[in-house]
Amino acid sequence: MEGRDVEWAALRALVDSPGDTGKVLVLSGIAGSGKTALLDATAAHAATAGTRVLRLAGAAGEARWAFAGLHQLVGPLRTEVAALPVRQRDMLRGAVGLADAPQTPDLMLLGLGVLTLLTELAARRPLLLVVDDAQWIDSASLDALGFAARRLGRVPVTLLLGTRTLPLGAGLDRDHPVLELGPLDGVAAGLLLDTQPYPPTGRDRVRLLAQAAGNPLALVELARMYAAGAPSDGPLPVAERIARLFTARIGALPPQTRRALLLAAADPALAAVAVDPVDWTAAIEADLVQVAAERVLFRHPVAASAVYQAATAEDRRAAHRDLAAASHALPDRHAWHLAAATLLPDEQIAAGLQATADRAGKRGGYVAAAKALHRAADLSPAPESRALRLVLAAGAALLAGQSAWALELLADVPALTRDPAMRAEVELRTGQALTLEHRYPAAFATLTDAVPSAGLETASELLATAALVAYYSGDPAQRAETVRLLHAAQPPHTAAWAWTLALTDPYRHRGELMAALPALIEDGRTRPATLTTLATVAWVLDETQTALRLFDEAAQRWRVQGPVPEGLGCAMGVAAFEHGRLDLAYTLGIAAADSSAGAGLPVVAAGADAIVASVLAVRGDLAAARDLGERALRQLDVRANLAIVVRARYALGLAAEASGDHEAAYQRFRSLFDSDGAPVHHHVSYTALADLAAAAARTGRRADAAEVLDRAEHDLTGNRSDRLALLLHRGWALLASSETADAEAYREAERHHAAALALPATGRWPFERARLLLERGEWLRRRRRISEARPVLREALETFAGLGARPWVQRCEAELRAAGVAVSRAADALQALTPQQRQIVRLAAAGLTNREIAERMFLSAKTVSSHLYRSFPKLGVSTRNQLRDVVPSSDR
Repeated sequence: MEGRDVEWAALRALVDSPGDTGKVLVLSGIAGSGKTALLDATAAHAATAGTRVLRLAGAAGEARWAFAGLHQLVGPLRTEVAALPVRQRDMLRGAVGLADAPQTPDLMLLGLGVLTLLTELAARRPLLLVVDDAQWIDSASLDALGFAARRLGRVPVTLLLGTRTLPLGAGLDRDHPVLELGPLDGVAAGLLLDTQPYPPTGRDRVRLLAQAAGNPLALVELARMYAAGAPSDGPLPVAERIARLFTARIGALPPQTRRALLLAAADPALAAVAVDPVDWTAAIEADLVQVAAERVLFRHPVAASAVYQAATAEDRRAAHRDLAAASHALPDRHAWHLAAATLLPDEQIAAGLQATADRAGKRGGYVAAAKALHRAADLSPAPESRALRLVLAAGAALLAGQSAWALELLADVPALTRDPAMRAEVELRTGQALTLEHRYPAAFATLTDAVPSAGLETASELLATAALVAYYSGDPAQRAETVRLLHAAQPPHTAAWAWTLALTDPYRHRGELMAALPALIEDGRTRPATLTTLATVAWVLDETQTALRLFDEAAQRWRVQGPVPEGLGCAMGVAAFEHGRLDLAYTLGIAAADSSAGAGLPVVAAGADAIVASVLAVRGDLAAARDLGERALRQLDVRANLAIVVRARYALGLAAEASGDHEAAYQRFRSLFDSDGAPVHHHVSYTALADLAAAAARTGRRADAAEVLDRAEHDLTGNRSDRLALLLHRGWALLASSETADAEAYREAERHHAAALALPATGRWPFERARLLLERGEWLRRRRRISEARPVLREALETFAGLGARPWVQRCEAELRAAGVAVSRAADALQALTPQQRQIVRLAAAGLTNREIAERMFLSAKTVSSHLYRSFPKLGVSTRNQLRDVVPSSDR
């Protein structure tokens, strides 16, 4: 602790600070810099003050096992885990091997389980979670911790992570502050040296200080070595010097103790039960290890590395053979130790590793699965088997968002096989990896070039991925080529076929897809991934209600868990936005932004920002909406990511419309169409048809907007959805309404209002319908048809209030007052709540119990009760029954 006064004060302040806000800090420094000493001191200080302390420690030997780190957290808390909501409990137990894993991993649900567990523990007393050597915590555990860390909010949990290396997985060091431990200065180094039992003097002291270079552990170990009279090594890097110091001490131990230490370095948990306790005595006396019931703890991780690296290759293999013999009941560890003990190809060991990968994948441990498959490929005797396992490893790497690693794995496959099917699979995975890296031209060429020689199933997947590229780019040539290849291949009418047609040209193929969709849904109902694909198809076709129903069905086993296929979480978020489920859209957008930022996927992050910006614009948080919309645009290449560019511009147009800046709104909405009125993007641009007409009518550009509407009418004849019909009728009515003195325009506005309201499905898009009602109410009032305007405006106000659309609520209230109707401010009170509180209040108003709400929202019943308790005073109610008077019936 000598020389760490500033860092020690910062850590004490972190755990001592009052309040109920979650805090995260990453403590970074090279081996021997004092991280563990500071973490230990902080844990002891917090415990003395009454804080509950939980500890995790990474180990190099366990980094390859999915959720090994999380097991350290969950294992001792089995009683607390048992009290979690059922789905979170089962997901946590399955991930760490305490129960059967779910069939489909749900990484969001797993992260929510960790968050709920920490929240429940912190509800009793403040909680400190200390993670040492986080660089060796497996990536799946870090992802779960990172998910929880980003959502601690007002939960009294402090998370401290010590790491040797940056960046740290899951974006933990990017999203949270980092405290770096540099070398000690000369004064502090000298003071630390003086605290040792036999500090050197004179020339030896000068040499020691120079060799230690301010590293605390090096100072301690070098002082020990000098006291024993041993010569020092030459000018070595500090980390290597420390390792050699430990090696010298280890070499003096009895052979059985050195063997025990080698086993512990390879597997600290298994060594605790596989070694005779007597064999630890010399290592404990030398202050190298502590032996606990469940694992061996090295006094410093450098000692573990030194033990393993100092052993001969044959000794290491022998240690792994012994550990394999002791781990028959632990199939994953058994497979890895067998693999580490062999030099020669062995199909049986490779098959065991592949089974390990299957189990890791089912728990969502895709990095661990990829590592196991990669090693299995190395041990595969037959070239074809090696090729297959490399392709499978690449698929797991893609699910983990590791596109560069996937490309490295795939590079070796062509030399191993001439099988056309395998080569087509390589091209598919390569195209998916390039898509994940947003190298769209290369991805499209790779995917489409492979289609003619691929089998039907692989060709369908190749074209589905190519269609995704074409959708993002909006490139007419890419869309046309994808459709041409699809017709030439003549694949069966599967979900992949529907996806390809929907993303490339949803309106031209609308009739064909609508006819096929019911059978495809029925056939895919047992496969969540297929349901998700078909949900996206339904969303693109403007069958928003069907899309959300399918998304909700699949959501029990699927959440926003990665970028392959990219953007599915965003599709669900947009569908929720369009259907008026703004809280869900906001939650999905934030989750997608988190997961994509952690995986280094700026395009998906930009899409998520656009969704959240749209919600905030509707809700009236205009500064935040503009910030997010502009941030999304800064991350995008317009030519490659046109779909998201258009969506971000649309969000900015909504923000301008909500603020009353009609000129800015017109400029944003007009940018979604070419100069001749054609849509910039073949699907997303049409969303803005009515908004463009509204801004044009207010800025005197009626003729320009009419040209865009005319073009849309022509291009969509016979293929438009009810939603597009609603937007077109709204647009024409707005343009006609602006011609106040024209009798023909009067009849035209009346006709389009009537046609829009007669559409049977307008309730699927409540924000669009409410704006139509507001516009009609304004039009009726201005023509002194007051009695007709009032009920229309009341209905619009109720919908806007339920959505939390404050700018439009204010417009509606102004119109109603002008029509002689008094209005209430209950809607404003509802919007004062947080999105989560609003959702809880709405579900409670609909009659759900706290436990039912908790299950639906992945919270604890106690958290639901707390939110309701805080919400009642804001809403001016005192009982649950009174919520029905506050929450509009259309929103329950």
